[in-house]
Amino acid sequence: MHTEISISELDNFLSNFTKTVTYDSMAARAMNKFRLAVPEGIPADPFSDEYAQFQINLYAQIAGKQYTLENESVPFDVDEAAKTPYPYSSGNAQTVGLQFTAIGALLRSMDLHRGARILEFGAGWGNTSIALARAGYDVTAVDLEPRFCELIQHRAATAGVKIETINEDFFWVESFKGEPFDAIVFFECFHHCADHLRLLRALHTALKPEGRVFFGAEPITNELPMPWGVRLDGESLWAIRTHGWLELGFTQDYFTEALFATGWDVTPHLSSDHFAANVWEASRFDEKTLSFSAASDRIFSPAGARVPNGWSLNNISSAWGFHGPYATIPSGNWIAKIYFGEDARVSGIGTLDVCSNDGKTVHVFEKFNFDRFETRVTQLSFSVPGPVHKTEVRLYCDSNVSLELERVEFVRA
Repeated sequence: MHTEISISELDNFLSNFTKTVTYDSMAARAMNKFRLAVPEGIPADPFSDEYAQFQINLYAQIAGKQYTLENESVPFDVDEAAKTPYPYSSGNAQTVGLQFTAIGALLRSMDLHRGARILEFGAGWGNTSIALARAGYDVTAVDLEPRFCELIQHRAATAGVKIETINEDFFWVESFKGEPFDAIVFFECFHHCADHLRLLRALHTALKPEGRVFFGAEPITNELPMPWGVRLDGESLWAIRTHGWLELGFTQDYFTEALFATGWDVTPHLSSDHFAANVWEASRFDEKTLSFSAASDRIFSPAGARVPNGWSLNNISSAWGFHGPYATIPSGNWIAKIYFGEDARVSGIGTLDVCSNDGKTVHVFEKFNFDRFETRVTQLSFSVPGPVHKTEVRLYCDSNVSLELERVEFVRA
């Protein structure tokens, strides 16, 4: 149960907590017994300039000052931090364990080849950068705080790895001219960006065409009472009021829409344990078409056989023919297109559908007699009112289905 307070009451609650850079999970739990009441008059469109300005004004009311990048400064002794960096400095095993869990979830989701070039923004204490470098990756770390860059160099030398550090803010990427990276990482830092849509658009310049962006341990949760904005829980209020840090949060639906609006497909890797173990993976996509080869590992065929271009079904009855690609689809009208091989026989009777959320929601289904097909492409039209996850096209083979699946596409209608 949370106690709702006003901004005028905030200092009374925060007076019990010291002005330290770090704190343990017990202090965080104590802080989170209260929260700020949700303000009135929030603009309706979360993508509008009016909405963004509302959030900046709300921050200023809580912080008692306007937001600038200087507010993100983190004063600390580099030599002492090198001996006992966060989370060890918290002196709390749960805090340390949660950090390990979150970083481990990130590394498992990335699954990149050894030697891949990784750009980490907001590298902070260097825990993620050090782990990536020790795992064999070529790491470049960007941070606004010069002491963090110095700390990372100190820790990298101790660990026997090399990490390039760049003392810049997020929007350094807009002028990036070097060799693109295989991956870009945000770990516990993306929510400090005052213009996240601008940043998402800018990331394309620094990433290889097939590269991916990973967001780890970010406050992307449907517990937020608005699409995105200043977090109103006690821990976030403490960080804003005491240190002036910008503490934003995003609902899952809004974050998905924001990625799509800036040219990114999204794959969430969600944990049932803690939101800090959630990882959101983004990759480029054409704004109008999401295309998936049947030869990829995103489309499966329980009854089929692998062929160079995808999957081959041969006289299959009473079984699932294929399913996938488990994509996230933003709101709107869509057409699912299914492409069959030009040189393979298409015959039999089957039922195609489009569903999401592990098959719980079926958006459209239709039975087809493939013996009557005169084209190698079939399609299903469907609509979704909001972003949906794990969207797949499925074929159930009713009777003697033979075909070769080459590609599945979702096209904006």
